[in-house]
Amino acid sequence: MKINLLIVLTLILVPIKSSADDRALPIFNNLVQFSASVDAYSEMCVKAFSSENAEEDLFDLIESFREIIRIDEQEVYKLRDKYFRIKKSTTSQLTQLGLQRKKSLCKKYLNIFERFDIKKQQKIDEIILIIDGKE
Repeated sequence: MKINLLIVLTLILVPIKSSADDRALPIFNNLVQFSASVDAYSEMCVKAFSSENAEEDLFDLIESFREIIRIDEQEVYKLRDKYFRIKKSTTSQLTQLGLQRKKSLCKKYLNIFERFDIKKQQKIDEIILIIDGKE
Protein backbone atom coordinates (compact mmCIF):
# COMPACT_ATOMS: atom_id res chain seq x y z
CA MET A 1 0.00 0.00 0.00
CA LYS A 2 2.79 2.43 0.89
CA ILE A 3 4.59 1.62 -2.35
CA ASN A 4 1.48 2.40 -4.42
CA LEU A 5 1.04 5.68 -2.57
CA LEU A 6 4.70 6.51 -3.15
CA ILE A 7 4.38 5.78 -6.89
CA VAL A 8 1.25 7.93 -7.18
CA LEU A 9 2.87 10.81 -5.30
CA THR A 10 5.97 10.54 -7.45
CA LEU A 11 3.92 10.67 -10.64
CA ILE A 12 2.00 13.68 -9.40
CA LEU A 13 4.92 15.66 -8.01
CA VAL A 14 7.59 14.95 -10.62
CA PRO A 15 6.98 16.95 -13.76
CA ILE A 16 6.87 14.94 -16.93
CA LYS A 17 9.72 16.03 -19.14
CA SER A 18 8.90 16.49 -22.76
CA SER A 19 11.59 16.70 -25.38
CA ALA A 20 10.74 20.30 -26.12
CA ASP A 21 9.26 23.19 -24.23
CA ASP A 22 5.51 22.94 -24.79
CA ARG A 23 5.20 26.64 -25.54
CA ALA A 24 8.26 26.88 -27.77
CA LEU A 25 7.74 24.15 -30.35
CA PRO A 26 4.60 25.69 -31.92
CA ILE A 27 6.42 29.01 -32.05
CA PHE A 28 9.38 27.39 -33.81
CA ASN A 29 6.96 25.75 -36.25
CA ASN A 30 5.44 29.15 -37.05
CA LEU A 31 8.86 30.74 -37.32
CA VAL A 32 9.95 28.09 -39.83
CA GLN A 33 6.72 28.49 -41.79
CA PHE A 34 7.02 32.27 -42.08
CA SER A 35 10.74 32.07 -42.83
CA ALA A 36 10.26 29.54 -45.61
CA SER A 37 7.58 31.66 -47.28
CA VAL A 38 9.61 34.87 -47.00
CA ASP A 39 12.73 33.10 -48.28
CA ALA A 40 10.87 31.68 -51.30
CA TYR A 41 9.53 35.12 -52.17
CA SER A 42 12.91 36.76 -51.60
CA GLU A 43 14.69 34.16 -53.73
CA MET A 44 12.36 34.96 -56.59
CA CYS A 45 12.03 38.73 -56.19
CA VAL A 46 15.08 40.13 -54.37
CA LYS A 47 18.32 40.63 -56.27
CA ALA A 48 21.41 39.04 -54.72
CA PHE A 49 19.32 37.20 -52.12
CA SER A 50 21.14 34.16 -50.79
CA SER A 51 18.64 31.49 -49.82
CA GLU A 52 21.48 29.32 -48.50
CA ASN A 53 22.53 32.06 -46.08
CA ALA A 54 18.95 32.68 -45.00
CA GLU A 55 18.40 28.97 -44.32
CA GLU A 56 21.72 28.70 -42.52
CA ASP A 57 20.93 31.74 -40.36
CA LEU A 58 17.51 30.35 -39.42
CA PHE A 59 18.82 26.95 -38.39
CA ASP A 60 21.85 28.45 -36.63
CA LEU A 61 19.35 30.46 -34.59
CA ILE A 62 17.34 27.31 -33.82
CA GLU A 63 20.55 25.46 -32.88
CA SER A 64 21.57 28.27 -30.54
CA PHE A 65 18.25 27.92 -28.70
CA ARG A 66 18.29 24.10 -28.63
CA GLU A 67 19.83 23.59 -25.20
CA ILE A 68 17.70 26.18 -23.46
CA ILE A 69 14.41 25.12 -25.06
CA ARG A 70 15.27 21.38 -25.11
CA ILE A 71 14.70 20.66 -28.78
CA ASP A 72 16.17 17.35 -29.86
CA GLU A 73 17.74 16.49 -33.22
CA GLN A 74 14.60 14.76 -34.48
CA GLU A 75 12.52 17.89 -33.90
CA VAL A 76 15.12 20.03 -35.67
CA TYR A 77 15.01 17.55 -38.56
CA LYS A 78 11.20 17.91 -38.69
CA LEU A 79 11.54 21.71 -38.68
CA ARG A 80 14.09 21.54 -41.50
CA ASP A 81 11.79 19.23 -43.49
CA LYS A 82 8.87 21.60 -42.93
CA TYR A 83 11.03 24.51 -44.10
CA PHE A 84 11.88 22.79 -47.39
CA ARG A 85 8.29 21.66 -48.03
CA ILE A 86 6.83 25.13 -47.43
CA LYS A 87 9.57 26.86 -49.41
CA LYS A 88 9.04 24.49 -52.34
CA SER A 89 5.27 24.94 -52.19
CA THR A 90 5.51 28.74 -51.98
CA THR A 91 7.99 28.83 -54.87
CA SER A 92 5.64 26.69 -56.93
CA GLN A 93 2.68 28.96 -56.16
CA LEU A 94 4.65 32.10 -56.99
CA THR A 95 5.80 30.52 -60.25
CA GLN A 96 2.20 29.71 -61.14
CA LEU A 97 1.30 33.34 -60.44
CA GLY A 98 3.95 34.35 -62.98
CA LEU A 99 6.52 35.97 -60.71
CA GLN A 100 9.40 33.99 -62.19
CA ARG A 101 8.75 35.37 -65.68
CA LYS A 102 7.43 38.80 -64.77
CA LYS A 103 9.38 40.38 -61.92
CA SER A 104 7.13 43.44 -61.96
CA LEU A 105 4.48 41.26 -60.28
CA CYS A 106 6.68 41.04 -57.19
CA LYS A 107 5.45 44.47 -56.05
CA LYS A 108 1.88 43.16 -56.09
CA TYR A 109 2.73 40.50 -53.48
CA LEU A 110 5.25 42.47 -51.44
CA ASN A 111 2.74 43.49 -48.73
CA ILE A 112 1.81 39.87 -48.04
CA PHE A 113 5.41 38.82 -47.55
CA GLU A 114 6.22 41.93 -45.52
CA ARG A 115 3.46 40.85 -43.11
CA PHE A 116 4.97 37.35 -42.99
CA ASP A 117 8.34 38.91 -42.21
CA ILE A 118 6.81 40.92 -39.35
CA LYS A 119 5.18 37.76 -37.99
CA LYS A 120 8.51 35.95 -38.30
CA GLN A 121 10.16 38.64 -36.15
CA GLN A 122 7.32 38.40 -33.63
CA LYS A 123 7.95 34.65 -33.30
CA ILE A 124 11.64 35.30 -32.66
CA ASP A 125 10.63 37.81 -29.97
CA GLU A 126 8.29 35.21 -28.41
CA ILE A 127 11.12 32.67 -28.29
CA ILE A 128 13.36 35.22 -26.60
CA LEU A 129 10.65 35.88 -24.00
CA ILE A 130 10.42 32.14 -23.26
CA ILE A 131 14.20 31.95 -22.92
CA ASP A 132 14.29 35.00 -20.65
CA GLY A 133 11.73 33.27 -18.44
CA LYS A 134 13.99 30.21 -18.15
CA GLU A 135 17.14 32.07 -17.09
